[in-house]
Amino acid sequence: MKPSYAVFVLLFASFALAQVPPKAEHRVLLLDNFQIVEGLTERTPDNGYLVRKGADTLRFAEKRVLFVGDSRDAVKRHLDERARAPIATKPAAPGELNSAALRAFPTTIQPVLMNVCASCHAKTDYTGDFKLARVPEGYANSDATTRNAKTVGRFVTRDDPSASPLLAKMVTAHGGQRQASLPDRMHPAFKNLELWVHWAAGPEGSAMPTVVPTVKAKPTVAATIAAPDDPFDPNVFNRARPAKR
Repeated sequence: MKPSYAVFVLLFASFALAQVPPKAEHRVLLLDNFQIVEGLTERTPDNGYLVRKGADTLRFAEKRVLFVGDSRDAVKRHLDERARAPIATKPAAPGELNSAALRAFPTTIQPVLMNVCASCHAKTDYTGDFKLARVPEGYANSDATTRNAKTVGRFVTRDDPSASPLLAKMVTAHGGQRQASLPDRMHPAFKNLELWVHWAAGPEGSAMPTVVPTVKAKPTVAATIAAPDDPFDPNVFNRARPAKR
């Protein structure tokens, strides 16, 4: 006796359901590169995520997933909350940034760094000291932004901000570059960066300067040591031997 059509459909449905693990649920993942992935999602034994999108199966390590929600609206709400979250700041100490400059870093400096530096310095295999976290324009990632600001701060020279390595590297080809990131110190992006560097190196809470401040040159060691008197100088001779009356 041939099985009925209804029985065939029931068997097929049971087989299809068997291919989807019972723990899998539809979820929307926000990745660390701010890409959104959605599909039937389940946790893996190593606390990662397994996402099935049609015939494709994607795996993501836990550290790559910034947020998991049940809809794209949930992801949007999460991003909005991140955008409103203030960047952690504290009073500047020696070797740290002016906190007023730090608060302005995401909108004044980070976009420049993402445009001219991140292609190399935000790579996962980059191991140098000037390591950046990529923060795409239009998104808020307070943790990554704070790390970037602190990284930049280590390349700011407090005593002579215009001589900071951060600025020097911008106009000097390095790391295999054929040309520098910025053409010269007259470029608008460089001028803005230089103003911010002086601001970051300035007194705690001070406002951003409108022109690059003039830094007084420190006297050299030779200049701070008084030159010995010349014994043949007439003034010296006269002091040693007062004129007779």
